[in-house]
Amino acid sequence: NYLSHNVRARLGYPFRFVELAQEINSQMPAYVVSRAQDILNEEGKPLNGSTVLLLGVTYKPNIADQRESPAVPLARQLLAKGAVVQYHDPHVADWTSVPEAVRV
Repeated sequence: NYLSHNVRARLGYPFRFVELAQEINSQMPAYVVSRAQDILNEEGKPLNGSTVLLLGVTYKPNIADQRESPAVPLARQLLAKGAVVQYHDPHVADWTSVPEAVRV
């Protein structure tokens, strides 16, 4: 985001390559939810009521920084589809961004 903003501000045109990458990254949580749902369906199981464990919910390795973490929209989308969301991250004792998720 910073790089794209700077190119636009300094040069006056969009940095389309970076913007395309941002678009793809923003769609990944929905893609992962869809894939999880498809895989469960292949086994005859619904996503609704299934327990999904997210391993690592921070954005950067080895710190508790949860800002901009793609795990947040992923967890929210899973919860919206009725999944029980659990998480494990040794750096996050309380996932304030997704309080419905259970720490294991």
